[in-house]
Formats: sequence, structure tokens, C-alpha cells
Amino acid sequence: MKSPTYLISRRYSGDIDGFRKCCEQLDGVPSDMADAAYAFKITPRIPVAVLYWENDDEFPAESKILYDESVTEHLASDTIFALAVDVCARIGKAAG
Repeated sequence: MKSPTYLISRRYSGDIDGFRKCCEQLDGVPSDMADAAYAFKITPRIPVAVLYWENDDEFPAESKILYDESVTEHLASDTIFALAVDVCARIGKAAG
């Protein structure tokens, strides 16, 4: 199954400032990872980080979504995937 992070990479390739603006509008907290990264509290027990690397001459834009290791204590794997799809869709479809 394809990771939904392509929604972010495709939308913000060449527009890292748009990624930052979108994440800040969604109440993301900046983090010191990747070229740009933001942490979101989905619930008090489910923090999520969205990382973004801008494209360059050698590599296309790339994004990743990271969860706290305890996420599997709170959610089933299919729900975790659905959460990833929702987070990536919200960021990937935002006006930026």
C-alpha cells in the first residue's frame, strides 16, 4: 500500500514556504528535523510529526510522517494508517 505522504511531496515540491505556512495554519509546532518539520497533537497521547525535504538536482521532494512509539498502544494499525491519510490529505490539499 502506497504511503500517503506523496500528497505532501507532490503539493509542496518547490514551495517549502507554502508547506511551512500550511502547517502553521493547522497549529503545527516547528521542529528541528528535515528541511522543515512540524509536530501536531492529534490527541494528548498521539503526537505526530510531519517532515519535509525540498527537492534538489539529485532528489525529488520527500515527506514522512512519524508517530510516537506508543501509538500502537492507543490505535490499531488500520486506524494509524487512516490517521496518516487524513493528516497528509489535510496538508496536501491546503491552500498553503
